[in-house]
Amino acid sequence: MRLIIIAIMITYFIGCIVYFISNEFNLDEDVENNNTFITAFGLGDLESDKSRLIVCSYFALTMLSTVGYGDYYPMSSREMIAAVIIMLACVAIFSFIMSSFLEIISSYNQKMDTVDKSDELDRWLISLERYTKGTPINLSLINDITMDVQYFNSNDRVNYLKNGSNFDALPEKIIKEMVGDFIFADIFLQYQRFFRPEFLKEKEFLYDVAMGFLPRRFDHTNPADKIIYEED
Repeated sequence: MRLIIIAIMITYFIGCIVYFISNEFNLDEDVENNNTFITAFGLGDLESDKSRLIVCSYFALTMLSTVGYGDYYPMSSREMIAAVIIMLACVAIFSFIMSSFLEIISSYNQKMDTVDKSDELDRWLISLERYTKGTPINLSLINDITMDVQYFNSNDRVNYLKNGSNFDALPEKIIKEMVGDFIFADIFLQYQRFFRPEFLKEKEFLYDVAMGFLPRRFDHTNPADKIIYEED
């Protein structure tokens, strides 16, 4: 929100500068020949300052974003000189704003552990076709694999503990307490009849159990998933 407000304020400020330069710094002959930004695009004929502000801010934003649609542009030589200076400054400003946005998104993904691994999964699925003699894999199977992998990546807390966090900086005792009391607490409490109350007090035991957890997706409507059995 701070960056958005800054961008809006800069757009408004540059729009005001554009109008001021076109209105005050042009030569009389340019004004008489309708060779200015205001006269060429009829800004002087607009009824309200609000309408002029919208047009100038729109033109300023096209310069700020370096898009330049071409529907509005400087006319006189003085306006062109001012536009060159403004655009040079706008490149730096817009680059700063975009880099800040990308940094925020990258930081958010790291904190939320939302790493996109779709490209890696696509390459793996394509590599499977070498064993099918080029025959495409069934679409329903690809969808099942994709859903399972996406579920695994979004729910793998063990991988988060090992690779995506600052737990390595904490003492082992605190890590084991956090695993049992917070990170995997919902699982242990949901199946407390299985773990029994005395086991729920053993943080080291809960930690060892939790490090073996692997998220799996089971569909209760699928006959193949109605019975889950793993030997040993």
